[in-house]
Amino acid sequence: MTTVLWVDGELVNPSEPAVSGLDRGLLLGYGVFETLAVENGVPFALTRHLRRLERSARKIKLKLPALEDIRAGLDAALGEWNTAVGVQTRGRLRLTITGGVSALGASADSARPTVLIAIAPAGPVRKLGAKTGARALLSPWPVNPHSALAGAKTLSYAAHAVLQQYARENSVDELISATVDGRLCEGATSNVFVECGGELLTPPLEVGCLPGITRELILEWGAESGLPVRAAGAAELPISILDDAPHLAITGSVRGIMPLTQIGSRELEPGPLTEEVAAIFQQKSAVEVDP
Repeated sequence: MTTVLWVDGELVNPSEPAVSGLDRGLLLGYGVFETLAVENGVPFALTRHLRRLERSARKIKLKLPALEDIRAGLDAALGEWNTAVGVQTRGRLRLTITGGVSALGASADSARPTVLIAIAPAGPVRKLGAKTGARALLSPWPVNPHSALAGAKTLSYAAHAVLQQYARENSVDELISATVDGRLCEGATSNVFVECGGELLTPPLEVGCLPGITRELILEWGAESGLPVRAAGAAELPISILDDAPHLAITGSVRGIMPLTQIGSRELEPGPLTEEVAAIFQQKSAVEVDP
């Protein structure tokens, strides 16, 4: 499997060491990242992802390199990727920026951030349908919406890794989390949409969920198309909604929008509004590579 790795201005053999053992990303999980789909050799919604990267960095007080330097690195890595595998291969791009190298216990004020860009093949987008949706469970661990890292995409990702491992051990694709006060929040690696009462709703950002790019575009494009798609009010989506909502879906930058066909022991069908929104998303994203 071809993987392209670019680190601080140089293309690196993925099997070779590339980051210092004193990098704050390694020692402290101090850094931010973005994952993007690469379609026809181009990263989708790059400007929105970079905007979210900046918001996450501000939240943890990480000074990023200049955006033009980040974009230059992306261009270099993508050029190598497109040459190695061709633009027809769908890819997964991971942009990681760490706090850089500093002495143990020292202030990071003078550390230069480390920039890593990795691109590897991604599977095709799974089409909507009862046999190709995702299965999920309710997570046994609630989310604290008042966490210092709530809503930021940071390298402090161990909690998400535990959720993903738990999902694999239980033969499901995703875990859906509640907040500590009983509201629907998000999936381990996705945002959640609930189709009920003729509307397609997603939890508000105040519950601590990640402001997903696909979530953002579905809300915008759905509203532009005159569909009843919106962020719910503060108390509209208690976690108990999972017990009886007729249709559920999850979204992410690489997976797109995918219906849930099972939540716990309850089987579901893709909702008609979910299918309509998915069709709009697929149509618009095929035309607008950087919406």
